[in-house]
Amino acid sequence: MAEGLQENMQLIDYDGTFLGDVDAFLKKEKMSDKGFNYNVITVLGCQSSGKSTLLNRLFNTNFQVMDALQGRGQTTKGLWMSVDHESPTVIIDVEGTDSKERGEDRLTFEHRAALFSLALADCVVVNMWYHDLGRYTASNYGLLKTVMAVNLELFAQQASSQRTTMLFVIRDHIEAQTPLAALKTMILNDIRNIWREIKKPPQFENTDADIMFDFQTVGLPSKFMMESAFNEKTTELKTRWLEELRPKEYSRKIPADGFAYYCKSVWDTILKSSDLDIPSQKEMLASYRCEEIKNAVLLSLQEELGKKTADAAAKEVSDLPEWTAHIFKDAIEKYTEPAQRYEESVFMKKREQLTDTLFAETQKVVDLHLSHVRSRITHEGQKALDTKLGGLDRSSGEGVARFDVWKRFAETCEQWKGDLVKQFETAASACSVHLPGCDKPRDFHTQSARDALCDGLDTIIEKQKQAELSEVHAYMQAAANKELSGFDLLLANSSLSSEDFWSKSTDLTKEVYLKIVMDLEDTYKGMGLERAALDEDALKETVGQVRARLDRLVDYLDVRMAQRFNAHFQTDEQGAPRHWPSSTPEAIQKIFVVAKNKGLEMLDMFSSVKLDLKKITDNPPTSLLKKLALPLLDDRRKAAVESRGLTLMQKACQEALVIQTTGGVATKIPLWLWGALVILGWNEFVAVISSPFTLILCLLACAFAGFCYLTGNMTLPLKLLHQSMGLSTTVLLPLVHTLHKYFTEQAETAIPSSTPVPVRKRRTEEEKQD
Repeated sequence: MAEGLQENMQLIDYDGTFLGDVDAFLKKEKMSDKGFNYNVITVLGCQSSGKSTLLNRLFNTNFQVMDALQGRGQTTKGLWMSVDHESPTVIIDVEGTDSKERGEDRLTFEHRAALFSLALADCVVVNMWYHDLGRYTASNYGLLKTVMAVNLELFAQQASSQRTTMLFVIRDHIEAQTPLAALKTMILNDIRNIWREIKKPPQFENTDADIMFDFQTVGLPSKFMMESAFNEKTTELKTRWLEELRPKEYSRKIPADGFAYYCKSVWDTILKSSDLDIPSQKEMLASYRCEEIKNAVLLSLQEELGKKTADAAAKEVSDLPEWTAHIFKDAIEKYTEPAQRYEESVFMKKREQLTDTLFAETQKVVDLHLSHVRSRITHEGQKALDTKLGGLDRSSGEGVARFDVWKRFAETCEQWKGDLVKQFETAASACSVHLPGCDKPRDFHTQSARDALCDGLDTIIEKQKQAELSEVHAYMQAAANKELSGFDLLLANSSLSSEDFWSKSTDLTKEVYLKIVMDLEDTYKGMGLERAALDEDALKETVGQVRARLDRLVDYLDVRMAQRFNAHFQTDEQGAPRHWPSSTPEAIQKIFVVAKNKGLEMLDMFSSVKLDLKKITDNPPTSLLKKLALPLLDDRRKAAVESRGLTLMQKACQEALVIQTTGGVATKIPLWLWGALVILGWNEFVAVISSPFTLILCLLACAFAGFCYLTGNMTLPLKLLHQSMGLSTTVLLPLVHTLHKYFTEQAETAIPSSTPVPVRKRRTEEEKQD
């Protein structure tokens, strides 16, 4: 590159691929920080017409120029970019038109390059040879017609947009041969003809092309024949650009740091638009114009859409059907009036895009509205279902059968759900829109909202179903517990062996299980459940109650062992009570051993559950088998029960030996001893009954002692006493002392002066006198 010349870069290659890193190039040339203080100039013209030479001379650029000695041919391929820091200006050199190298395919690229240049440039230089004036292709008039039409449709709505300068540069012009004024008139006449031929919006019907373009004409002498004159004229043109033709800021309102993205976006848009490949001005203009009108209509509706969306987010929209009809009618009318004069196929395509976009926007409002409708229907439906099913009032207690509700549960819920879904579908269909030209209304997408409603209703039904099943299971438990009372008869039969007991227990369990199944067969069918579910649930609840009874039994197994022992120890084989005075100690010992073994048999009998579930059902659940496999008594607990049971048995044996020794005469307390006890303990007795707290405490102690005696668990008071020693010394004693003092003071306050002094108080005073 020659010293002092500006560097350039290829923007778009010969195949139309966007190559250049425009952002990096502009940063390197220190153009990115110019804001709006820059301009863009492009040049159009025939191949080998000296476009690059003109730009190099005007802006000191270094675009490649043709070497005439090598013959005439295509020099600039694609589009190239450079900058002029003096202006500052971005210069784009465009490949020449009408080249033989591109052949028949040249029109597409030429049109794309022209559209790209027009979208970017403040000034479009149309470079033409003097001798090509009056020719259609060589003078670029066909391309000029397309450029003017597209510029009109692209920028007609931008009221503040400056006019695009179109600078016609006539090369090899000789003023003496044809005055420049005459050539300018000729060019302007051609432009007026082009302007009349293109279709314009109504506001431009009676206007001239000058409203969109600023036409300028310059003549340049031959560079080869009159080089000094050529250089002089180009210098004047550069001065004119700086002082007159150049806008004060970039007319496209793109800041310099966004110009690179703007270039790429414009070129990508041109490549993706199939309309640009069709050499039909009418269809091309329709595509651009209808797209612009559509976007303007959507933009004008954004405020109303936003307001209605906010309303729908807060509550149901009562006038939604009327509003949707209004907004679609308004949008279509706004689009149809200016766009209907263009190509019908494009007009209809863009209108469909408009309605699709508007449907997407209004769908948000419909979704929010239907969410409120769904919530309302669900809330009201919950109350209706409670009424249909008789509510969830369980005041009558668990285990109370509601067969009438259970038998029709599934049918009731299905009917209830169907009614609510119909209500929702009615509300959803009311949002449909009647579009002009359509035979039937267009529906919004409501399936997802309907599915959400159904899911919510199914959740309610399932929750209600589980609540009812809980009642069913409670009924099973109550029925099983009632029917399993036969276990008490089996336990009372002291002659039953372990095998007989568990065999009869299995038969009893099966009998209860089958009765529950028979009672609830219609219930499970009415709730939409399989028979297998009933069989499993009934078996689990029945066996569960059996297990619960057995767990309670082993808690007092030592008492049961003592009862079984007494049944064999206190009576003989005929069931008659034994007469201990007539027995010998050796005989009593033998009877004790036999009865003890009978009592201890219960340890093995109830160490584990020996129900035979396979006699009850063919395929018992594995979980139930595992549950029954858990032992009722572990080794530690078994040893404790055995110890307590033996203690009770040994006590009974000792009593029998005492009776045998004394001859059956009971020891009596002498009457004088009872009298002495009354006299000596009278003050204490009065003190106890005079204090409500001590009286209640004594009664509770007596009740607890009686309970321990009757159950045979005489070690329990000792355990409790041992565990409460620390607590009694730190908390209970101060508390008892305080309460006793309080109740004593209250009693003294309530007794009048004439009332005899209590014994305890009189005794205390006597002690003081002594």
